[in-house]
Amino acid sequence: MGKVFLSYCHDDQEEVQQIRDELSSRGFDVWWDDVLLGGQDWKQEVAEAIRESKAVVACFSQRVQERERTQLMPELREAITVLKQLPPGRSFLIPIRLSECVIPDLRIDATTSITDLHYIDLFPPESRPNSMSKLVSSLHAALGRKNSTESSGNVEQSPAGRPYRVGEDNLIDDATTNIVVRGDANAVADFVALLNATTGVPVRPPYDHGDGTFELMVATPLSSRQLSHLSEQCGVQVKSIDHLPRDFFEKFTYDLGVYLRSKNAKKKSDGK
Repeated sequence: MGKVFLSYCHDDQEEVQQIRDELSSRGFDVWWDDVLLGGQDWKQEVAEAIRESKAVVACFSQRVQERERTQLMPELREAITVLKQLPPGRSFLIPIRLSECVIPDLRIDATTSITDLHYIDLFPPESRPNSMSKLVSSLHAALGRKNSTESSGNVEQSPAGRPYRVGEDNLIDDATTNIVVRGDANAVADFVALLNATTGVPVRPPYDHGDGTFELMVATPLSSRQLSHLSEQCGVQVKSIDHLPRDFFEKFTYDLGVYLRSKNAKKKSDGK
């Protein structure tokens, strides 16, 4: 996995350290200036770290806005220099806001400014988990993780015995994929975010069984090959896959637990 550079104002160090810790716990190789050693040429080290990174996360806040000078600005200019050398459309510089603030209008080229880049708000606190998932998905994209649906088009058989094609437009569109995975909560959250980013369809929040496994629904048919590819990236293990009618997804929109309880009740009534 490529390196992720955190660019920030030292006034925000405590909050940025939380971001750094969360990203590190999810497997990202995060660089920030707290790793600098005594005697190092910090300007050279910072510039080199930016050039070697696959993504730069620029942290803006009210504190940054109120400062006359901050090291964040020269780091942004270095990041823009790298961005201009990348192919058009490549995601590299990811702005985030730690609080309500104005992002500085730094030019990327004659027609584009950093303010034209989509930013992610990590506030208010109640929306932070979802915002972190968006940041994780954005970093996956910047680090070159491909959509697993770009496949060979081979015909596979779903667990329900219904054929569908991988990576083609004629996927059965009335199916929902029910998945049971094993992993820690952070890894499962990454898996959900990656599923949403790669499929572009709704994913129901995972239901925690309390035994290290989580169950979730995706509003599209997915193959074991696709899910294996995605799960490996996030460090989770797929335990089972079921393909269900689409109305299952719509019916249990707000509470996957309702479906699971009904499924378990049916198993008991069937003597399983």
